[in-house]
Amino acid sequence: MQERTDMSKKVQSILGRAINDKEFRELILRDIDAATKEYELSEAEKRAVSNLQENEIQELVTEMARRMKAALLNIKGDVMCDGQCA
Repeated sequence: MQERTDMSKKVQSILGRAINDKEFRELILRDIDAATKEYELSEAEKRAVSNLQENEIQELVTEMARRMKAALLNIKGDVMCDGQCA
């Protein structure tokens, strides 16, 4: 179970970076070995990352942007209300 958790953390780290770094996203699609060399992935982990399609990565980016916008709007609303809004 620990191995699977470690794998998930590595893959999540790569996905997080891909969401935030356009050049890294492009590198994943172009050269998976170069993109993941610093992560010391197992073959299974490398397959999991390399199986991602460009549209799937873009969907993750879009969803993360949507969530961040919603969170910022909530924060902005809280600040404007200063705790006085119902």
